[in-house]
Amino acid sequence: MKLFPDDPGLDLLTLGHWESKREWKRGLECLERFDHFIGGDPYLNTYRTIFLIKLGRTTEAKVSARQLLAAEPKLEGSFYTMAYYLVMTKDYAGAVENYKQVVTKLGRSLALEQLLTDPDYSVFVKSKEYADLKKWAEARSK
Repeated sequence: MKLFPDDPGLDLLTLGHWESKREWKRGLECLERFDHFIGGDPYLNTYRTIFLIKLGRTTEAKVSARQLLAAEPKLEGSFYTMAYYLVMTKDYAGAVENYKQVVTKLGRSLALEQLLTDPDYSVFVKSKEYADLKKWAEARSK
């Protein structure tokens, strides 16, 4: 970093580092520099949404999640990013509808078990909405 401080590759490489260190502001700064350098990539809104939520900037996170979903409507991760935003803002009904779209629009199955061990979803997985989603998903898989 000292030798090549303006190398955009460093931003890409350190993005995960800042995320693992929970340095959301620094991660977002890396993301913005890298995104600017490459001329924009909608998939980067996945990270942007997470970093913005962690920074408490939920209005911007909503915009970011919507932009991702609009730009990548066939990408499963777009729906999961939007669902993450909805869960983090406690819109559990909206999150459930978003998860259902993974199945109905993309024809994929839901990996709900992964949510059980993620601390960000700890309240959601105890909710009535999650229980209803789980029942719905199980009924669809039969």
